[in-house]
Amino acid sequence: MTGLGRHAPGGRHTSAAADPGAFGTWVTPHVSALSRYAHRLVPADVADDVVQEALVRAWSRWSTYDPSRGAAAPWLLAIVADQARRHRTRAPQPPAVLADDAASTGPTGA
Repeated sequence: MTGLGRHAPGGRHTSAAADPGAFGTWVTPHVSALSRYAHRLVPADVADDVVQEALVRAWSRWSTYDPSRGAAAPWLLAIVADQARRHRTRAPQPPAVLADDAASTGPTGA
């Protein structure tokens, strides 16, 4: 056995304690694309956090990746999209200004 852990037929990683080096080698070619995609989906100040959360999720779910169903890049990009969506729905929203409030704070003019 190599230092890359056990793989099921089709290349899926099956080791409970997956090799971080193997994961890093596997994901490194895709990191710049993941970052660019995250910058399109969320504000720049949180894009790196979204990528980091996506990589943690990919690491924890790596055993479910099945290369016979598609390449790694779309799988990883889907995780980034999901993490970006989660970030957008959980991010605090600015208070809404109601029409009546805007009218009452505007110039009185008479």
